[in-house]
Amino acid sequence: MANAEGDIPIMTKERLAEAREALESGDSALAKGLADSVLRDVRETSDAMQEVQRALRQRKQIEDRFPADSVAEWDAKLDDVASKAAGGEWVAAAEALREMTASLRSHEVKLSEVSELMRFVDTEWKTLRKRLDSSGIGPGDAGRMAAEKAVAEAASALEQGDIQLCHKALGAAGEALETLNRRT
Repeated sequence: MANAEGDIPIMTKERLAEAREALESGDSALAKGLADSVLRDVRETSDAMQEVQRALRQRKQIEDRFPADSVAEWDAKLDDVASKAAGGEWVAAAEALREMTASLRSHEVKLSEVSELMRFVDTEWKTLRKRLDSSGIGPGDAGRMAAEKAVAEAASALEQGDIQLCHKALGAAGEALETLNRRT
């Protein structure tokens, strides 16, 4: 503990001093309790410091996961983590890092789901186009052009990482495909 006192900022230096006083006065139970409490704080800070330092060493890999449409927002979150770490607020930095990575994971799951939906709609559209051609409904048909546009908008939104816009375009594409399906 004495080694950590200078290296890791401890918010509970008073407790450490109290533990020393209790030990010197012969109250070993109080000294042990206070020392254990300080030790928990030191471990928490040390673990948080290691977690944040490891993440910041891998900053490029984290930044590569940022959605293209909101890089600045995600950069600000990562900069906040780095700022807290630079200020010695390791526990707060670790919490901010966990929140950021959880949000990033959530976004990646949503992106994966919308990508799967996009693949499905794209496959359905390719199959339907062949049926439309054989039914005499050519590329100049208004319904077919609307479907083509909606599928293209969904693909573009997905490419940009805009999940909400992609869902909206996929909804329009689904309606257009259903309408065309009824015509064949």
